[in-house]
Amino acid sequence: MKKLVKILPLFIACLCVLLPVYSYFSTSSKVIYNFKSKKYNFKINGNGGIYNNTQGLVIKNNKVSLPIPERNGYKFLGYNINSDNINDINNKELNAKWSILTYNINYNLNGGYLNNKKDTYNVEDEFLLENPNKDGNIFIGWTGSNGNVPLRDVYVKKGTTGNLNYVANWNKQNFTVNISSIIQNVLYENGLDGFCFSVWINEILVADHVVDYYNDEIEYGTKLKVIVYDREGYSIKSFKENTWIVNSNININPIWYDDISPIITSFSVTNLGYYDPKYSDLKGWNIRVYINGYDTGTGIFKYQTWLKPFGSGTGALRKDGNDRILKNVLYLEEESGRTFCAYAIDNAGNESERCFLGSDKYSLSFYLYIYVMIGV
Repeated sequence: MKKLVKILPLFIACLCVLLPVYSYFSTSSKVIYNFKSKKYNFKINGNGGIYNNTQGLVIKNNKVSLPIPERNGYKFLGYNINSDNINDINNKELNAKWSILTYNINYNLNGGYLNNKKDTYNVEDEFLLENPNKDGNIFIGWTGSNGNVPLRDVYVKKGTTGNLNYVANWNKQNFTVNISSIIQNVLYENGLDGFCFSVWINEILVADHVVDYYNDEIEYGTKLKVIVYDREGYSIKSFKENTWIVNSNININPIWYDDISPIITSFSVTNLGYYDPKYSDLKGWNIRVYINGYDTGTGIFKYQTWLKPFGSGTGALRKDGNDRILKNVLYLEEESGRTFCAYAIDNAGNESERCFLGSDKYSLSFYLYIYVMIGV
């Protein structure tokens, strides 16, 4: 009993020394602690880290068990004084040292691509995840670390830690395909019988001998084939068979042109007078050619005129024009009239010719040499 009485005060004294230390480090929100006793005085600074409530400080045999702080997104590297001897840290300040952790961002783009991919981040970063692209597809959002519901706008907040994983989710993009028959100079009310085409999608016939038009929405990358059928009295000027790989909206217009040649209704050559070299640099005759006509099919596209060569002289190349003034001077070795030709060309490329011998209507005959002015 006497021994217990002697030991009890010593035990109580030790307990009184230790209890303030444990209670002092029992608050997890503080990062700076001042330790004071009759013999020792020092400060511990967590530098952004915190001390959990299970830690305590014990001094035994001049050794001190320093608490280890915790800091989200950082690795603890120890204190600035690398010693656990109480005499080394007495009357000093201990400062925690940290290194910031780097985390990976992993992507499954499912065939897409990112222009500026962010592969790593740390706890201090905050950023909006860049959205990917994929030809012929619409991005509907990310899943993964943000959850199972696709989100287009994923914002990583400051304070986030750990590796992140994201999966790109896509829907195939649809494009519009319009195919319309174009029959030149055929009125709709007259009927479209015989002007038709067929449509295949990925080698499957989806529309057979369509009259008028066809339209649909087709997925990106789909193979589209169109065949256009002949019709008596008409020529197909667009294509008879063609294939497309759909990667955008497509408008396809099979075109039929009639085989009817135009008719030249009037054609005249007029001598407008002689150019005298005394009063002009040119010498010869100023000739005007006038042409007119009509076409029951596609309509007149253009007219052309031509002065045919005579003897060893020269002619004029075929040139466009409805009402032509011919102004180039030509040298003629023989006295004779000249043959003029007119051409009417319709939109289908059908052509008609009509020629006129100038000497039948008027004479371009003179003594020895004759100069005839022709041109554009």
